[in-house]
Amino acid sequence: MISAVELAADQRAAVRAMIERRILERRLAAGMHPSLAARAAERIYANTTDDESARTQAWALRDLMTDLGTAWTHARDRRAYLADLDVPVEHAHEALVAIMAELAGQELELLALDLPAGDEVAAAAIASTQAELQSTQMQLDLATPVENPLRVELRPMTETEFAAYRATAVEAYAQDLFDSGAFLDLESALESAATQTAHLLPAGRDSPGHHLWTAYDGHVPVGILWIFAGGDAAFIYDIEVRTDQRRLGYGREILDAGALAAGRLGAEAVGLNVFGHNDGARALYETAGYATTEQSYRIDLA
Repeated sequence: MISAVELAADQRAAVRAMIERRILERRLAAGMHPSLAARAAERIYANTTDDESARTQAWALRDLMTDLGTAWTHARDRRAYLADLDVPVEHAHEALVAIMAELAGQELELLALDLPAGDEVAAAAIASTQAELQSTQMQLDLATPVENPLRVELRPMTETEFAAYRATAVEAYAQDLFDSGAFLDLESALESAATQTAHLLPAGRDSPGHHLWTAYDGHVPVGILWIFAGGDAAFIYDIEVRTDQRRLGYGREILDAGALAAGRLGAEAVGLNVFGHNDGARALYETAGYATTEQSYRIDLA
């Protein structure tokens, strides 16, 4: 029977560098562009550091007296995140069950974990669990030809357009976070959405590297697109077609226009996130050439 034993602080420090390296390597192996993989890894590192309201734990996974490997978790607000699990694939599921038991004993209610494409250990770990898909990371290789949109033109948001967008964007993002199961209550989701948006756009529409566009068909606004382009990779933070313009093909044209714009800004790849419940968006991205690089899941511990 496999048990999860928490490592002491000095042991945890000794394994952290190794775990951080694996977090990056798993995403590179999944086919993420190096810059997108590095950003994802850095975000995980930043979110798995102890503070007054959070706790990071390193675990040794053992079968009787035999060491099988390690795991790394981070807990905050009744939620835990499994940042790394390094055990032989045949022991992955039982190791995860042992970790879940320890976390449930701490009165945590939810465990989130990532499944990079091709990660056999993570896939085996969540097999036979009640894991629910929370979100999917996708990526477009800009070496792939992108169609020039026939109708859509991207124009920088005016101050008025940006104010109207921001007035609703935080609440919409919070609702997506809550609906995906990332948060246990809408209030926490709203707090996170507001914090993230303020961090990403400290100077509003003029924030460095961020491009906020209104998509037009002639003189008619049909949607919006928000892209961050830094170095050789870009990331779509938001894409939306206006309610009265949906099911007219504008979503694909906005995507293509964004990909072409990202290429002109020096990007080799474009990444995006789609929430687990949004099957229609995921299908659209697939038809536009985006491939899945990682999926995130949640498991109820209560």
